[in-house]
Amino acid sequence: MRNIDLLIIGAGPAGLAAAAQAAGAGLDVWLVDEHALPGGQVFRNVTASPLADAATLLGADYLAGRRLVDAALAGQVHYLCNTQVWQVTPEKRAFLLTRGQDGHTRQREVQARFILACTGALERALPLPGWTLPGAMTVGAAQLLMKSAGLAPPRDAVLMGNGPLLLLFAAQVSRAGGKIQAIIDTTSPRHYLRSLPFLPAALRHTPGDIYQGWRLLREIRAAGIPYFSGARDLTIEGTQQVEAVGFSQGRVRHRLETGTVLSHAGVIPAIQLAGAMGCRLRWDGRQQYWYPDLDTWRQTSVAGVYMAGDGAGITGAKAAESSGRLAALGIIRAAGAQAVAQAGGDALLLALAQQARRTLRRQPAIRRFLAVLYPPPGRAGEPTDSVVLCRCEQITAGDIRAAARQGCGDLDQLKIYTRCGMGPCQGRMCADSSARLLAQSQQRPIDEVGVFHQRFPLKPVSLADIAASDDGNESD
Repeated sequence: MRNIDLLIIGAGPAGLAAAAQAAGAGLDVWLVDEHALPGGQVFRNVTASPLADAATLLGADYLAGRRLVDAALAGQVHYLCNTQVWQVTPEKRAFLLTRGQDGHTRQREVQARFILACTGALERALPLPGWTLPGAMTVGAAQLLMKSAGLAPPRDAVLMGNGPLLLLFAAQVSRAGGKIQAIIDTTSPRHYLRSLPFLPAALRHTPGDIYQGWRLLREIRAAGIPYFSGARDLTIEGTQQVEAVGFSQGRVRHRLETGTVLSHAGVIPAIQLAGAMGCRLRWDGRQQYWYPDLDTWRQTSVAGVYMAGDGAGITGAKAAESSGRLAALGIIRAAGAQAVAQAGGDALLLALAQQARRTLRRQPAIRRFLAVLYPPPGRAGEPTDSVVLCRCEQITAGDIRAAARQGCGDLDQLKIYTRCGMGPCQGRMCADSSARLLAQSQQRPIDEVGVFHQRFPLKPVSLADIAASDDGNESD
């Protein structure tokens, strides 16, 4: 077992920024990530993009990820890719399982003084009739295929749901020479009206984000992509695979033939690791998600455990970088006088922290505006009884409504009543929509039904992999 100062879980913008900051103070930093290359979801494959002109297709902000990667890996950071953290004890002893290119696994044990979780975000599920058919996937998954393999969706693809990612991905596909058949947006005129009071603050604090949205709309119009707003009663049709989508707009019912439907309903923090480590969670009623309770240095309710990036609350890539640096600065302060001195002294550390907090304070304005403009689509909370919500265990909306009528009190009880959330994904796909439906069925606030209790391992790990792996007792 190796004793280290800091274990960072997740090599996205927050983890990369934190690793560079902490290593610069002389801390022994390990940075681990499940993927083959650093960058996280937003900067996926930024060091080895399959796209000929990634900056043009994905935007100039995408290449900022290369700067973060270079800064993090240029120092004394021990980086492990293809590595799953399958257990963390209350004493911050972590068990890591790394899979090599030859398929061989190796297990390592590290005893960390501090842990920084940069787990990122999950796409909110949009459980529509037909959403489990082949040909139906999320917009985020399709975007990752483009970033990691250079694959564009079929030219008859339809985007469905709401949120800025619909606009961004449609524009990226168009830049790459692809085609989107149509965008079906559930945002209604009343959402635009309700969001107007929050627009001035968003323009004042983050004008670049508002301008980018306006520019994406112009790109979509110039590309000739039909845009249907105020859509409702969304359905995905098909028997063996996706064949068409249906939706209503005003008094008109539309049907578009397609073999590919890409849905999106916003993103929520990936809190599973925080929950398993016993970190206290809080409910954000405006943005409708759970997030970890943090102090001013990004430390959770568990001493020595910190969180940064979208896993601690949805703020976007730029703010994630600042939150990662702020968490690293907090860890440097907690590490002792030697680390503070090597970081440049307490005055410099406090100045850097103030700068990071200033960046983070600008984000709530745009997030409040987007939360009102793009709430979870109403149809996602009212699926018909036959719609599957828990894909792992094939639990339907009807099963959850039946459990609600029988007195099921919270999500943990829902596991007992239905096995919802007990499959390989451990509730990542179904927790949000299941909680929404259970609360709606009992006419209760969503936060009263709680979250699934998380236990390690959070993702499947085979006993064969653990038994066959190297013991990892050598120096690294």
